[in-house]
Amino acid sequence: MRHPKLGVVIGYSIPFIPSMLVNVAATDLKFSPPQLFSLCLTGSLVVSALYSFSGDALF
Repeated sequence: MRHPKLGVVIGYSIPFIPSMLVNVAATDLKFSPPQLFSLCLTGSLVVSALYSFSGDALF
């Protein structure tokens, strides 16, 4: 994989990919815990913002 960090962020961003598989891939790529935390937070914030703003646009 050319950009493993981007792959982990996208893995956490897409809701239908099980998080366990993303965790296994991140472990194989040997990310440090603080680095993995920031990647997980980034991926989760993207989806949370998308849900928040799209829900607000409905009403």
